[in-house]
Amino acid sequence: VRLCARAILVVAGDGGLIMRPTMKARRAMLRFSTIGAMLVMLLLGPPVRAQYAQVALTATNVTTGSRFGADVAIADDTIIVGAPHDYVAGQGDGAVCIFRRSGVNWVNEAKLKASDGGPGDYLGFSGAISGDTAVAGAYGDDVGAAKNLGSAYVFTRSGSTWSEQQKLTASDAGAGDHFGLSVGVSGDTIVVGSPYDYDGTVQSGSAFVFSRSAGVWTEQAKLVPSDPSDYMEFGGHVAIQGDTVVVGAYRDRELGQAAGAAYM
Repeated sequence: VRLCARAILVVAGDGGLIMRPTMKARRAMLRFSTIGAMLVMLLLGPPVRAQYAQVALTATNVTTGSRFGADVAIADDTIIVGAPHDYVAGQGDGAVCIFRRSGVNWVNEAKLKASDGGPGDYLGFSGAISGDTAVAGAYGDDVGAAKNLGSAYVFTRSGSTWSEQQKLTASDAGAGDHFGLSVGVSGDTIVVGSPYDYDGTVQSGSAFVFSRSAGVWTEQAKLVPSDPSDYMEFGGHVAIQGDTVVVGAYRDRELGQAAGAAYM
């Protein structure tokens, strides 16, 4: 099997996301890919027997081995693409690239880096966008000797200029939690997965909800499964729409070994 760093994002005519890479595919891309490319596929007709127009997005401002396309998300006419192995501050500090549609063309509007990024942070392994707000996870972020606590960075757009608004961390962060392995955003609410979090069970995981008021993000809740078990990795994937959050636990074994589950 030949693996390459090509993420396929299928969008309907209204810009809605239909398909994105699985966690397994993303990890495979991180292991075997180099700079990479991303295909944007525009649905030109009904889903059955539809035709698609492909546009290959590449970023000329990322480094070799950046794993561009590790994660992707779209909101209206804006796409966010993760490049978690991009480096400036150090190998694997990571980045996210923003593309904006102008007519029939997609323009690389910005490359976003963490203000305090460091080697092995992997900013951009996860990314999400809602309106003029983007969030990117950096699950490998360290604090002193505590490794892989993780963090997430919020960026906002004014006109065509992006700036870092705030860095998010868990209130009870611990080494190896991998906070930021998954992220989601809807309006003024962000959810961040921390799938290796230990709360009495090994890697049962958790997810944190943050809300924004007057430009400041505050942790509102920590979500944990009602039936935690070892290694279920609750928080490996997260999604949010309005007041509803969905959290995946792909290794949950209630219905069998690694059968998986999702919680709302």
